[in-house]
Amino acid sequence: MSDFRFAIISDAHFHDIEADYGFEPLHAGGRQLSLRSWSDTRFSTRVFNESHTALQAALDDVKRLGIRHVVLLGDYSDDGQRITLTSLRSLLSQRAERDGIRFYALPGNHDIFGPEGRHQTKQFLDKDGQRTVVTSAPRAEAGAKADIADLSGHYCCGYPEGLLPMQDFGYFRNSQDLHWETPFGSSDDPADRQYEAVSEDGLNRQRLMDASYLVEPVAGVWLVMIDANVFEPKNGCAGRRDAAAFADSSNAGWNGILQHKRFLFDWLVSISQRAAEQGKKVLVFSHYPVIDPFDDQIGAEPRLFTGSNFAKRTPKPEAAQSLIEAGVDVHFSGHLHVNSQTVVEHHGKMLTNIAVPSLVAYPPAFKVVRLEANGIVVEDVVFDGLPMDQSILDAYGLECDMAGDARVPALEARQYGGFLIEHVGELCEHRYLPREWPEDAAAAARTHSLAGICGMAGFLDYGPDAAQIPMMLVVRDWYLLRASGNLAFGAVPGDRLKLYETIAAALVAEERCEKTVPGFFRLFLVTLGHFVARARNAKTFLAR
Repeated sequence: MSDFRFAIISDAHFHDIEADYGFEPLHAGGRQLSLRSWSDTRFSTRVFNESHTALQAALDDVKRLGIRHVVLLGDYSDDGQRITLTSLRSLLSQRAERDGIRFYALPGNHDIFGPEGRHQTKQFLDKDGQRTVVTSAPRAEAGAKADIADLSGHYCCGYPEGLLPMQDFGYFRNSQDLHWETPFGSSDDPADRQYEAVSEDGLNRQRLMDASYLVEPVAGVWLVMIDANVFEPKNGCAGRRDAAAFADSSNAGWNGILQHKRFLFDWLVSISQRAAEQGKKVLVFSHYPVIDPFDDQIGAEPRLFTGSNFAKRTPKPEAAQSLIEAGVDVHFSGHLHVNSQTVVEHHGKMLTNIAVPSLVAYPPAFKVVRLEANGIVVEDVVFDGLPMDQSILDAYGLECDMAGDARVPALEARQYGGFLIEHVGELCEHRYLPREWPEDAAAAARTHSLAGICGMAGFLDYGPDAAQIPMMLVVRDWYLLRASGNLAFGAVPGDRLKLYETIAAALVAEERCEKTVPGFFRLFLVTLGHFVARARNAKTFLAR
């Protein structure tokens, strides 16, 4: 057990660019490429087409490192489409047979939906580089918005159908397992793994499957895989089982578990007690963080941004407290595409949440965990030097030319890390500022240098360098540091990091000061300094 190593790959969001999605694809470089559009990519918190190479590169690194066990920490698929899961199963099965790797999967909010699933609608590039919309919805329902409709392969299935393509990867009993169980016992039959969820009005009562399981891959190690997808029944939908009868799981996570899946805590108590008696090492995983991975001690996120997805997805303190009371001291999560390690204490006991970054957002990385006699070592494997696929970049350029859009620096990137850094800049321009920022603050960020913003915030001793730095570059650095922690040091130069620390130390984040534009930027810059400090203090070893 002491030399047991495994990899954790989170949020791979695999999209097979060579699969048949029901339309004539683009021909480039001797290949037929079914590509998602750049216009959607620049607005999304993940990139799409690059996932095809990124996952295979990650698995190549797993093989190179001699690792034989891989946890897939949710959102392993683009959006749970039947086509995608079929391709992913083929890829993982080939790797399992060729490289001797075992996979242990967890469902994320993008992999499966409720008991019956939901339709998916995506924008692709056709053979001419034109944007085309493809959907699984019937033509009568899709209407004029879809160019191609009623394609069942684009449908995202529900429980248990959506698990079946991944059935060989942990969800069901395997003869290689030394031990396997669920919160409901030893049966892996979906009918024996159900619980009841009830809407607030008490009228929409649903029997739903929970896909949690415990597996012992090697003697003495228990991997506890928590299905933290919570599909809350909506009021006024009694008797319905379709997607409209349930709230999306994306914002629920452990807060939803507190309300609808309390049985999981009872199961964890039992696991902890049995593990202590039998001398097992227990590691707990779920797709969703149980502690705020941004370590937002001053509550900056909800104070700065209206409607921020990250603010909506912050777990309540009761979730971590309940895990601690259940005997859990370390938990691995994905979902938010964040690299961080955060800790809470409750009644003298500690819980650490290790947030694993995505393969398709900056920083592109996965984690390797090694068990040691006095704890665990967690290391990062980053593959930002992966060469970009020129055929994909050319397709983006063709799309931009045909649509009359400007070609942005991301399309000139030669390495994957540089592409993702530029993608964060595109997100700032097309998603974060328009959707989350106060309008006046967004306008100021677009037109001022860092020096101008510092003057606006009441700090004048910023030095000459700040006058040369566009504020939009600072905004990009803010988002890079927030998500990447110490792995952002490859994206943000050291001189800018020092400048941000100097500015933050000189400012005071006054209570409610963010209601004015100068106050907003004071809090923004103070938080930027907090992100730099958090990155510098990052640790990779957990004593237990």
